[in-house]
Amino acid sequence: MQRTTDVVIVGGGIIGCAIAYALQKRGIKVAVLEETALGKQSSSAAVGLLAPIRPLSSQSDPFKVLQLASLARFH
Repeated sequence: MQRTTDVVIVGGGIIGCAIAYALQKRGIKVAVLEETALGKQSSSAAVGLLAPIRPLSSQSDPFKVLQLASLARFH
């Protein structure tokens, strides 16, 4: 039997699982690849955070732009 999927998500953390859930609700076939159990790796330590690892002084810093856009959507 041949199995197909529309989207493959690498990483079964909080973000990967949330994306898979949203896609499946739209009828898209999704496969989530995870080395161990879902949510047992970095999600348990960082809960999906995009924390800065360097100073973000420049307004045009792409990582800062991503963080601020993410924060705006969260509120």
